[in-house]
Amino acid sequence: MRGTLSTVDARFARFIFHVSPFTQEVIPESFIQELLHRVDIVDLIDAYVPLRKAGANYAACCPFHNEKTPSFTVSPTKQFYHCFGCGAHGTAIGFLMEYSGLGFVETIKDLAARVGMQVPE
Repeated sequence: MRGTLSTVDARFARFIFHVSPFTQEVIPESFIQELLHRVDIVDLIDAYVPLRKAGANYAACCPFHNEKTPSFTVSPTKQFYHCFGCGAHGTAIGFLMEYSGLGFVETIKDLAARVGMQVPE
């Protein structure tokens, strides 16, 4: 199933995010699910970490820890990444947050812009 939230990503999706002391921004879970359905995690991660085809999946050295042998895999069918070395895993949202250091709302806006979606206000 494409575009499902990992446990870590789902935890972030249910929060109310404080954008400033005077406003709050809530992004509906239905929007997040649609966004994950449209984002191709292989293309996203490959833009940051060169991926190589490895059977049905893609592999690379993990961007989250130092290693010489690739243990980082990306599944195009599950739209999920997992590192067998350090245990990092998640969806496109979790990857971009971890790799770029963006917050949840900024990550959603970044991914939405990439696929031509507008985040509901």
